Amino acid sequence: MFLTLSLVFISAFITDAIGIHAIFGGFLAGIAMPHEGGFAYHVTAKLEDIVSVLFLPLYFALSGLRTQIGSLNDAVSWGMVVLVIFVACFGKICGCTLAARASKMSWRESLTVGVLMNCKGLVELIVLNLGYDAKVISERTFAIMVIMALVTTFLTVPMVTYLYPPMYHEAADSGLQMEVTGKDEAFNFQRVVSIMRPTQNMGSSRKVFFA
Repeated sequence: MFLTLSLVFISAFITDAIGIHAIFGGFLAGIAMPHEGGFAYHVTAKLEDIVSVLFLPLYFALSGLRTQIGSLNDAVSWGMVVLVIFVACFGKICGCTLAARASKMSWRESLTVGVLMNCKGLVELIVLNLGYDAKVISERTFAIMVIMALVTTFLTVPMVTYLYPPMYHEAADSGLQMEVTGKDEAFNFQRVVSIMRPTQNMGSSRKVFFA
């Protein structure tokens, strides 16, 4: 575990030193981890709780400390907040829903995919912090975008729970299991037919030979 964490920190330090965010170094270290023998699974099981409980809330707290809500001090600014949230949700949900529907998914599944894709989460905050550090976006724009990222992230779980309750999970799992079982049975039937055909051909050739 010590070597694994050392590799992650070294990779993050190198990417940060060359001007790329440290999270990408950690991501590359995770990709490089061997998956044979359950190594990656055991590392994930040991680190997942501490990352979710400690490090992830700390990064959200850091973004919150840098967000100046006081910069939104007029009706125009809050109107921009509402407009940005609406445009972000409408564009992502509608676009991903139509794309999923075009892939032969049901409307319920397509809309659920759109809501899931609408979740901004940690990556959005990382990009916003990078832009804020580089002075690409202003303090007010940073606050507006952070509020948008938080609202879309917080809405994801209740909306997905409402659109795709557990009863649909069980139905989808049973349907997938029946589909896999049907494919296995068809594959076994084809194997039996392919095995029997040479035998039948051999029998007919024997009849011709002995005739």
